[in-house]
Amino acid sequence: MKNLHIIASPRAERSKSRMLWEFLVSKLDGETKTIDLSKVELPFLSEDLVTFNYWYKSYEDLSENDKNTSKIQNEFIRDIKSAENIIVSAPLWNFGVPAALKAYIDLIVKVNDTFTPEWGLVKNVKNLYVVLAKWWNYKGTAWESIETLQNNITQPFAYMWVTNAKVFTLEWVNYKTPQDLEKDIENLKQEITKSI
Repeated sequence: MKNLHIIASPRAERSKSRMLWEFLVSKLDGETKTIDLSKVELPFLSEDLVTFNYWYKSYEDLSENDKNTSKIQNEFIRDIKSAENIIVSAPLWNFGVPAALKAYIDLIVKVNDTFTPEWGLVKNVKNLYVVLAKWWNYKGTAWESIETLQNNITQPFAYMWVTNAKVFTLEWVNYKTPQDLEKDIENLKQEITKSI
């Protein structure tokens, strides 16, 4: 697998940024695996599974639920470790990431597998492409300091050593006229084309 695309928007066909992420993926060479987080039943890490991940508990001592979560976690990590490019498409929710994306990130950031306390362990990813959709304009406003969407995506990946992030943001998606929104989308498509 060459490209891994993580979709965190549950709006699917109604997403206003969908054409941007589809355009970006179409520009990348090779096979793309897509994980639509709205169609996956994402587990949360339990105390026992965190303890197991830090090697203080044996696999045999885990509940069946935790064993299943561990299998899902390992599958997600295999995907990360076999990708050359990762694409994350996400809307801004409550100034941050949707809960499904946070759960996914908690699963893939795993001690002694994708990071150690000293350095990251994911060296295969050449590019992290992030496509964001925000209902308002935050740049240069008082709200900019509390809006955490981009950092909540790029920082955990950087912790794993995926540091070459290219971010494309569509803002004011619910306030601009369709014509103005279309102009912004076309401008971002040009940015995407130049960056790939």
